[in-house]
Amino acid sequence: MPVHHVEGLDRADAAPAQRQRQLLLLGAFAAACPEHGLRHWRTRPYRPQTNGKAEAFVKIVQNRWAYKRPYDSTAERIAALPGFLTY
Repeated sequence: MPVHHVEGLDRADAAPAQRQRQLLLLGAFAAACPEHGLRHWRTRPYRPQTNGKAEAFVKIVQNRWAYKRPYDSTAERIAALPGFLTY
């Protein structure tokens, strides 16, 4: 892990390790998609049309599932998810 020296302050650069974790998770996600009959779609970066669709989807999920009512635990909230999803 590279270490940077700034006026008496030494700090480690964790970016390479974080990027490696991201790639491992992405690989696991990509491998899991076909197992569940899913297709992983990517949108073009900096594209307002698709960003708006993604933001609208997140808002719908938050309002109709995640924050529709108070849950006592994360496990309870996750257990309510299948009733919300139809695919």
